[in-house]
Amino acid sequence: MNDRDTVYWMIEYGAAFTEYYLSLFFCGTWIGQRTSEKKTLPKILACAVISFITLAVNRADLYSPVSVVLGVLLMIALQLVFYYRSAVKASMSGLIFLLLMVLLDNVTVSMIS
Repeated sequence: MNDRDTVYWMIEYGAAFTEYYLSLFFCGTWIGQRTSEKKTLPKILACAVISFITLAVNRADLYSPVSVVLGVLLMIALQLVFYYRSAVKASMSGLIFLLLMVLLDNVTVSMIS
């Protein structure tokens, strides 16, 4: 692996971590549950682990249906771990967040190209 690959995968990890971490704030706001400062470290650790799993799957095959399905399942699981009292709202808000991220990605790519 050369230096470019290392930088690419570091950026990829940072982007995945940021998406998962921001999803917790979005979904918490959507559900109406305030985030506790006591849960900050568990949220960071959960996002770090899930980002690592995402990165490992993307490294095997960057654009595959497996990575898409796994990403959706991991996003829903992350929301259910922290917002388990309202499972349906947590699942739906996770899916809405993912759809908004896809929309933002497509708009950004369309504007650049």
